[in-house]
Amino acid sequence: MVGPRVLQGESLETFNEGVGYILNRWPALRGAVDYQQSGKNSHLKAEKLIDEIRSWFTKSNGKNHLIPVYNSNFVLF
Repeated sequence: MVGPRVLQGESLETFNEGVGYILNRWPALRGAVDYQQSGKNSHLKAEKLIDEIRSWFTKSNGKNHLIPVYNSNFVLF
């Protein structure tokens, strides 16, 4: 059995660029940021969300599972 594959170097950069490209163009996230639905720092929260998603995929120990994440402004699943 082959062990987990880890993105490194150019592959990791390409993956991170792709995740950012897709999520920054997601209409629901764009609308939330444009209309500051999460407050004046909505753009910072969107960047944090994108960073967390990148991290979830790239720093995984192979045991990822989905759990609801709640905060005062929205719910993520």
